[in-house]
Amino acid sequence: MIMKRTVTVMLMACVFCLNICGQSKSRTLSIIPKVGTNISNVTSNELFVQGDMALKSKSKAGLVFGLDAQYQVSDQCAVSLGVGYSRQGYRYGDCEYKVTSTEDYDVYEGMSDNHHNIDYLTVPLMVRGYVARGLSVGVGVQCGFILDNKMKYETSAFNVYRDGSREYTTRSGVKEVEWGKSMLNSFDVSIPLSVAYEYSNVIVSASYNIGLRNVCKQTDGKNKVIMFTAGYKFDLCRL
Repeated sequence: MIMKRTVTVMLMACVFCLNICGQSKSRTLSIIPKVGTNISNVTSNELFVQGDMALKSKSKAGLVFGLDAQYQVSDQCAVSLGVGYSRQGYRYGDCEYKVTSTEDYDVYEGMSDNHHNIDYLTVPLMVRGYVARGLSVGVGVQCGFILDNKMKYETSAFNVYRDGSREYTTRSGVKEVEWGKSMLNSFDVSIPLSVAYEYSNVIVSASYNIGLRNVCKQTDGKNKVIMFTAGYKFDLCRL
């Protein structure tokens, strides 16, 4: 009798878990607001600061948020169309370089906190396949439209004396430079690859966006973005 009750309770628990962990029923239309962060960079991106001295760009973090409309085609497949905001770009490490020398000291210049923010309006179209209850993988195409961009950095000049001491002669505040349309492509295309897990209508996902179009018009360099988001799914109706 005890064994029978135990089996019954376990079966009921399994059914409950399947209900809260599973995706929507087929032919269900849902909306999914989401928010998260990305880690972005641009491929083959270098900054020449002095002669042959070049700095390779590094990844930077940025904010992402958006809203997806998803249609559950079947138990194994769903399609979605979204709109969102993504702050992407890259950064450079701090650098110092010698400009000239005197008998008593060397003259240096430096650059710090150098980063380029590129804000995109994103429109992703995704197809998702469910490999397990609540677990899906997706692929699609995403279009991006530049909303704004700012290059920010600080510069300094200083003397390094023979005893190793430093004396700063110039320290700038934060400088901002906006790249014009002649330098940046205003339209971007990428292929997002993602994996997502849904639990009780909460969806967490990770994706990697492979850029297909150069960010700058004069150089080769494409966006590469890793994105992490969390969202909540609201089922609207069945069609």
